Amino acid sequence: MYQNEKMAGWLNDLVRINHDRIKGYEYAIEELGNGNHDLKTVFQEKISQSKTYVNNLEIYVRSQGEKPAEDTTISGKLFRIWMDFKATLASDDRTAVLNSCVFGENAALKEYESVLSADTEIPGEVLQMLVEQRDTIRQSHAYIKSLAEMQEQLVE
Repeated sequence: MYQNEKMAGWLNDLVRINHDRIKGYEYAIEELGNGNHDLKTVFQEKISQSKTYVNNLEIYVRSQGEKPAEDTTISGKLFRIWMDFKATLASDDRTAVLNSCVFGENAALKEYESVLSADTEIPGEVLQMLVEQRDTIRQSHAYIKSLAEMQEQLVE
């Protein structure tokens, strides 16, 4: 039973980090205000992606006899506060929002890496799902980072 609780705990950590992604991208859309439809579309895709990930992770949490997490991480809450603070200081909100999203994607990627490198056996089906989710988040991180870098070059 201990192994099931441990696995459910790790999966719930990933549920929380995906809740962070959802909240972070929702907040990013708000921070952008009017216009920026290109970024808002990208951010909506990331929100949908994380909602799917949460649903899939919750299935496995329940299969371990545990209740899925409904909250975000403490660091996610701090991330949103930091994002708000940074956006108020920045002269170009688009750049600040993109850089904050890079920061958030990096945090999500680290959480997945942490779970995948844990010293325990992850069932094959769960492992495959986690690797696919991590790889997609890695691609998202790279894409958002490239958008941030392009935006920074435009404002220089």
